[in-house]
Amino acid sequence: MASFRAWLGEFGLSAGTLDVYVRDVTKALDVGIVPRLLDDTLAPKTKRHILAGCRHWAKYTKDQALTEALDRLRLPAARRRVAKVPLERDQLFALLDELERAAGYMPPAMVAVIGLMATRGFRCGDVLRLRREELAAAKATGVLNYVAKGN
Repeated sequence: MASFRAWLGEFGLSAGTLDVYVRDVTKALDVGIVPRLLDDTLAPKTKRHILAGCRHWAKYTKDQALTEALDRLRLPAARRRVAKVPLERDQLFALLDELERAAGYMPPAMVAVIGLMATRGFRCGDVLRLRREELAAAKATGVLNYVAKGN
């Protein structure tokens, strides 16, 4: 897998993407690629990560039959389990009032991010680049370090 990871690195993929692809391909090879992709317990987004990683694997191994099988495979459309519900006007203003009160003890950047998410209806992943490890460290230390998307 180290040579596959190095090969993927030549495409300019981020370290996180390399980790996801290598992990997903390794698991798919253990179980079987097509059965793994058709597993009903996996989320649609996870299946798409696995499919992308396996397509790279097929190119890496020059396996034409696998490439064709993956090209024929159609995954179901990704749908949210729970629909996003926008805040009502009074809920939004109540949240903004609470953020103004929180500004006394929360860092201004954190208040701004929460306000942006609330007013625009963004999800956390839409606004910030965060990993679970970073969130765990933030809970432990009380300090949140993040990179905002869009620089």
